[in-house]
Amino acid sequence: MARSITCLLLAIGWCFVLCIGERVSIPGCDLSSDGNDFYVGFFRNRFGRPSEPEVYEPTIWVTTKESTPVRFDVSTYSGFLTSGIATRGEVTYVRIPLGFIVFDSTQTNIAERFKGIYIKAEGNRRIAVFGQHEEVASNDAFLALPVITLPAGRSHEYIAVSTFGDAGTEAQQKDSVALIVGNENDTLVTIIPPSPLSIPYSLAQLGSFDSAFPDEFNTITIDRYRTIYLQVRGGDISGTRIIANKPISVFTGHECANVPLAIQPCDIVIEQIPPTDTWGTEAVTIPLRTRTGGDIIRVFAAQDSTTVNVTLTNLTSGVVTSDPSFTLNAGGFMDLLIADFCLIQSNRPIGVFQFSRSFQTDNVLISDPFMLSVPTCEQYRDSYAVATAPFEPAIAGTVTGRVAYVNYTNIAVPAEYFDVSLITVNNGPIIASEFRPIRRADNSIWGYGAQLMLDAGAQVISHQDPNAGLSVTMYGLSNQMSWGTFGGTGLHPVALSVVSFEAAGGPGSSAVISVSESAGSKEVVLVLSKPVDQAVDVTVVSTDITATANVDYGPPQNYSVSFPAGSTSQSFNINITDDNLYEGNEIFHLEIIVPGGTVLAGVIAGCDPFVPSVICEIVDNDDITVFFNQSVYNVVESNGPVQPTLVLSNPSSFETIVQVFSTDGSATGGGVDYTSGLF
Repeated sequence: MARSITCLLLAIGWCFVLCIGERVSIPGCDLSSDGNDFYVGFFRNRFGRPSEPEVYEPTIWVTTKESTPVRFDVSTYSGFLTSGIATRGEVTYVRIPLGFIVFDSTQTNIAERFKGIYIKAEGNRRIAVFGQHEEVASNDAFLALPVITLPAGRSHEYIAVSTFGDAGTEAQQKDSVALIVGNENDTLVTIIPPSPLSIPYSLAQLGSFDSAFPDEFNTITIDRYRTIYLQVRGGDISGTRIIANKPISVFTGHECANVPLAIQPCDIVIEQIPPTDTWGTEAVTIPLRTRTGGDIIRVFAAQDSTTVNVTLTNLTSGVVTSDPSFTLNAGGFMDLLIADFCLIQSNRPIGVFQFSRSFQTDNVLISDPFMLSVPTCEQYRDSYAVATAPFEPAIAGTVTGRVAYVNYTNIAVPAEYFDVSLITVNNGPIIASEFRPIRRADNSIWGYGAQLMLDAGAQVISHQDPNAGLSVTMYGLSNQMSWGTFGGTGLHPVALSVVSFEAAGGPGSSAVISVSESAGSKEVVLVLSKPVDQAVDVTVVSTDITATANVDYGPPQNYSVSFPAGSTSQSFNINITDDNLYEGNEIFHLEIIVPGGTVLAGVIAGCDPFVPSVICEIVDNDDITVFFNQSVYNVVESNGPVQPTLVLSNPSSFETIVQVFSTDGSATGGGVDYTSGLF
């Protein structure tokens, strides 16, 4: 008789197509900018020198998408600072004392070394956190990113993003900056600059700093709350690689950037940079509303030999044009002046950043420089809790006469998810005519984009389909003042390829692999979530649970599988032993073991893992039949008891208990002709 073997996948990662990139979903997990705990830091604004003291305290804004209020605490190295309540549809503004601004890399006292700020929501609840630098005529905001632990063996790598400030004398020049905030003790951080920059020379020696030179590996150890200020005075820190063995927070920008160089006025620009493992291969930028001369789009490469293609769609005419493609190496970048919808596609992960230019470039007075990160298509979410800056700073450093910003949001929606009736701001509808098509190079519609006015305070911008994705950036403009950032992002390691067992059931379901014992073997398919450029060798290791290797399955016990470069599917065969032994259901375990590099093996902390393993259950259908060894037993009444013999149709690995009932025929039980009952 035959048995069948069924393999039940415990948990796997899956992908579904969104745009050209792949939006990654993990069962029970939502890695995004809405998080539970955050480390933030503030570097100095254009002021902060003896002749230009800081006036306004920096601010954090906190809101939430959760339906009930969420308590959060704000702490520093010295202990608890304050607490607050985050409420859906509202913003809680928390002022951070001026003493927590990081001024330079000299670190002349102990307090200067530990200026990180920790924000923690109660329990496992989620909040959205934004930070704001605020001074007269110099303002910007950033989206804070929660602590995310990448899979074991993966480094946390970041690339600094900034621009230039005024050229001139040393006293006139401002700093291009990267500020590192430690999330855990004993974190090794390696800094690799493309050009000389100032770096703390010794974390043990106060008042010391030195120059780090191009392509040098400078490694230091930092602890929780520790702040490291990297600076390039009169230059651009962009392209500096920052690599850590544990989570860190990296804030980059410029204390007073001229965008472009030599065009007035300057303004602080800042953003918290996501790790490069979360960068994708496709992004869309939408021009900033009110600006007439276009924006600077800076595209960074995470890996060597990154080819980038750019397609423009005119907002008014809809005419499509393509810029020449370009190739970048890791840490390299290209600046583009763009006044249209812009579709950016690449063969390797990229980071895309949008700079508002100084108002003198197009004489739009209600504007000034800011920087915002543009989410890649793979990290689009279905909803965002966003917030806006409350007021512009007053000229005399007082709070009287403060003017509210005019706030905007840019929204991009891929065509497959575009249904304007499902897209809302605080549950309110959006007018369909606000959206215009964004096209690919072949003139097909990639999706739709809109530039919308945004009310002050907190907003929830969402798509009512939870499987949909859209991007949200927002910004505020005032008289020679501005701020901007992105509304949120996924934080899945989409730059990595995930190897798993093939799912037959699709997202959200368990996959079952079955095979008849009589077939002799079963083909098992492994898949990569995306192709990689080099061959990948993986090993599938079996472990007995109740099934026994080389008896019930195999040999072998370990299986080697090779993925040629560019491939996404490979298979191997498991031998199944054909026997007639009744054993009941038995199980064994299969696990994928892969090397490091660009293929993910392991778990992502804080949520359900990509578990490259299966439990294989051998379902035994070798049913047992019980019968008497003969159909009729004849016995002479005087010869005493009869002893029937029971026979099993096939052997069993278990003790078998059989109950025999008697039924009267012509003989009468109950001790009259025979002893009746249950045997």
